Amino acid sequence: MEPADILPEIDAAIIATPHATHFPLADTLLRAGKHVLLEKPLALTTEDCGRIAAAARAGKALAMPAHVRRLFPAAPWVRRTLAEGRLGRVTSVTWREGHPYAWPLLTGFMFAPPDEGGGVLLDTGPHVLDLLHHWFPGPAEVVSCAHNGGTGAESEIRLHATFGGTPSEIHLSRLRSLGDTCTLHGTTADLTV
Repeated sequence: MEPADILPEIDAAIIATPHATHFPLADTLLRAGKHVLLEKPLALTTEDCGRIAAAARAGKALAMPAHVRRLFPAAPWVRRTLAEGRLGRVTSVTWREGHPYAWPLLTGFMFAPPDEGGGVLLDTGPHVLDLLHHWFPGPAEVVSCAHNGGTGAESEIRLHATFGGTPSEIHLSRLRSLGDTCTLHGTTADLTV
């Protein structure tokens, strides 16, 4: 069955399929006016992300990434704390998240090359990057990135980036416990969540 076969019967869809299928499925659904909730990553390229936005506009439909961490109680609280200026000017962010990957798997999907679905950056990274961009709106820029993936899926990554001009150091791991903390360093106070 193809998406076009069921378009008359649906109002919305959740796309939780292999990464390479996200753009073509979203494009078809959105242009037909169907709302779409997209699992991460939205698409494999920046260009396809832009095309998803264009398809949503063309179909007058909503395309929503499944960034569930924005719904965690701490996320809006941190945003309010920053808006109230309680930390002063945030000078840097340190995010450390990781633990040995131990979920039972039916396939090797999580450890396949990134364009097929694997890697800690594609798994955990979208949640981290989305929250940092949400808390520090404005341009985001990757400064440096080091990982152990070679041509396969990485299980360790260290990313230096800026979000709205705020320097951020992000460590993600599937091999070791990193404490799962985000520390915002401010001129008047630090905040660790």
